[in-house]
Amino acid sequence: MTDQPHPKNQEPHSDSKCEAWLPPPAASPKATKGGPRAGSGERSGQVNWPVAWAVFIAIGGFFGVASLFYGGVHWVEKSIDGAVERKLSDVVVLRKIAAQAQPMLIFDMNGGIVSDSGGLAYIEKVEIAARDGNSFPSKIIIHPKVLLPQAPLLSTIDNVMLEYGAGRGGGLDWEYSIRLYVVAPMKSDASGCRFRLEILR
Repeated sequence: MTDQPHPKNQEPHSDSKCEAWLPPPAASPKATKGGPRAGSGERSGQVNWPVAWAVFIAIGGFFGVASLFYGGVHWVEKSIDGAVERKLSDVVVLRKIAAQAQPMLIFDMNGGIVSDSGGLAYIEKVEIAARDGNSFPSKIIIHPKVLLPQAPLLSTIDNVMLEYGAGRGGGLDWEYSIRLYVVAPMKSDASGCRFRLEILR
């Protein structure tokens, strides 16, 4: 028998298909000339001054216009308040306001005008047409300048009360027939009785 070599003495069979595959070594990065590329993080820290100045000027202009507007409104309000206060402290203006609100006049027992608060703009004349035994007016005729749909309100400003009836006279006139006078005890003498005529509109 022929002796066969022991397997341990045999050289390993080489096969190119069984060799392990290794990836090629990676190429080392090469530094580019001129440093980092444009647009990298180094540029993000820079300030665009033209844009910043434009924003600053826009904000300043807005606040400037707002301040001028507020100041103008405040000045106008203050001017109006001052003008109103001056007008309300003027006696002539107050009389005009009172005359427009409630026109009236005051006359004496002879028909003479004692005081006017806008009533003469409506009344042409006050006529004492008749008197009673005590020389009190028993009939008073009011001659208006314009048509008064309602009879003006007749009263006294002294301690004298009266009872009367009012009716239409000729044209625009109103006639008052005074039926009764009541004199307060503290004022036995009513010779200075004054009448108030209020225009009703």
